[in-house]
Amino acid sequence: MARVSVIAGTGTIHIPEVIGLRERKTIDLTPFLEPGTDNRVVVTLADVCGAGNGIRAQLRRVPGGAEPTAVAETMTVDGTVIQTGNVQVTLQWDGPVDLDLYVADPDGDEVSYLNTSVASGGELDVDARAGCSQTPETVENIIWRGTPPRGAYTIRVDYYEACDEGPVPYTATLRRAGQVVETWTGTLTYGNTDTHSFSVAQ
Repeated sequence: MARVSVIAGTGTIHIPEVIGLRERKTIDLTPFLEPGTDNRVVVTLADVCGAGNGIRAQLRRVPGGAEPTAVAETMTVDGTVIQTGNVQVTLQWDGPVDLDLYVADPDGDEVSYLNTSVASGGELDVDARAGCSQTPETVENIIWRGTPPRGAYTIRVDYYEACDEGPVPYTATLRRAGQVVETWTGTLTYGNTDTHSFSVAQ
């Protein structure tokens, strides 16, 4: 068996594919590559049972202008099924309070419970505990399924309603095609907001 990894500007990403040595498999690495940085693809032999085992890999460049394929997968975070995307921002927190997630694209258009989709393709996938409603979920998720616009994005985490609780810790996670790229953590008190940023090069 063999494992495929991509080493790009954000670090190492292990592709969730395992290749059998006796089978041919094609893997689209487009969502994992970062334009403008050195991208290195590493194929690691993980099972060497039997003499003469080896790897033959061929990389084929996608013709210019080709768009990354839209990601239409799901994953489960803290018991909540959420969708993945070519850009995905997920908010998680502890406690029965109402936190809200906002993500603004490079044009300044912001996805949130107030504006569930924008022209660039961003959309609100999951909104939780609106107005302290007794839902078990404490996860919110915003995604861009297709090609996200290049440029700077802004994340806002807002402590909207306390629901008789005090400060609450949270985690905001940026994923691309289901793979973690960056994570932010913090603790918010009622009425306050934290802001984080990231950029997309492709």
